[in-house]
This record gives sequence, structure tokens and C-alpha cells, in this order.
Amino acid sequence: MKYNIRKYREALNLTQQELAEKAGCSRQYINMLENDEVRNISTKLLCALATALNVKVDDLLFFA
Repeated sequence: MKYNIRKYREALNLTQQELAEKAGCSRQYINMLENDEVRNISTKLLCALATALNVKVDDLLFFA
């Protein structure tokens, strides 16, 4: 599964570190998500990322 995290993060002019702080995870984990290095993300973190980016969870999911 790929995620549209970078697209929405950059649209808000947030750094990976800023998003990580808002979502409660590490900058390294955000980097891994953006580079498709994570296969399974917790629902809790996915919701936290969506909230931090002001989007719906569905917006973060990319089905190729």
C-alpha cells in the first residue's frame, strides 16, 4: 500500500519533523511512509496523520 502523505504534507508546507510532531511519531517513520518502506500502518497513526494534515483517512490511501 502506498500513502499520499508527502503530497498533503508539502501542500501545507510542513517538514517531515513538523508532521511527525503533530502525529506523534518520528521523522524517520514519516520518511519511511513517504518512501513506501512501510507495509502496515496502525489505524491510530493513520488517523493521527489525517488529522494533522486536515484530510480524511481515505485521502491518504493510494491504490495502484
